[in-house]
Amino acid sequence: MTDSFKAVEEAFSLYKDNIFNYVSKMIGCSFAVDITQDVFTKALEKWSSAKPRNVKAWIFRIAHNACIDHIRRSTLERRILGKSEKPKNSSDTILLIKHDSIKQPLDNVLKSEMYDNIMIAINKLPEEQKQVFLLREESGMNFKEIAAIVDAPLNTVLGRMHYAIQNLSKNLHMYKSET
Repeated sequence: MTDSFKAVEEAFSLYKDNIFNYVSKMIGCSFAVDITQDVFTKALEKWSSAKPRNVKAWIFRIAHNACIDHIRRSTLERRILGKSEKPKNSSDTILLIKHDSIKQPLDNVLKSEMYDNIMIAINKLPEEQKQVFLLREESGMNFKEIAAIVDAPLNTVLGRMHYAIQNLSKNLHMYKSET
């Protein structure tokens, strides 16, 4: 095994779930597995020439670019085919119900409904806000790393996060608990 392979294998074991979650929320579940696989394939191909210092940020940058490429291709396909509305993704209607949850079905319905509404609200965010929000929430990266990934100044990234939270709060106001 080469050093590149070992390094990417380690990155895969550390970040595969975070990358998959980020990709699936950016573009939908139907392509997330393929794009996640492409991310790590590209990382393996580019490792020796890139020699990244911050592997996590580098891998997320590859994932971010792959999502942008996919979104651009999808937009172009919709224009060519004359479809004006976005295709429905299965991620818009995912219900997360655990096996031991049969005891409290009403509670689970409310949780899954809230999850669906949160995902709908995230998907309504402007693309730049959505990217920053998901990179922060799915990877736990600091804003400096996110700024490097999205190729924007730190203050711009902080502003996008602020507006993302503001927009989510506005769109999810019905779930605020009354105190």
